[in-house]
Amino acid sequence: MQKITVQNNQSLLDVSVQATGSAANYIKIAKANDLVPTAKIASGTIIEIPEDVEVNDDIVNFYEANGIVPTTEIKTEFEQEFIGIGEMEIGTTFKIR
Repeated sequence: MQKITVQNNQSLLDVSVQATGSAANYIKIAKANDLVPTAKIASGTIIEIPEDVEVNDDIVNFYEANGIVPTTEIKTEFEQEFIGIGEMEIGTTFKIR
């Protein structure tokens, strides 16, 4: 069984793409590791990749050859939680483009 160490800002989808070449495997990976599919995963966590998932070798090899580690967890500069638009401030927490 293959094991992947979670990197900073990686989601389970990222781990799935990195290890198998497909985001579609993240549910199987979550089940194999007793994780909620949408849960944040701490950096350094070791994830086991089940042997019954399909692997797209072309994508996995491309990522490895080019040193690509997918990391898509969204980080915002605002840590406070907003109730709705009435709580937003134009130019600070709400930007118009």
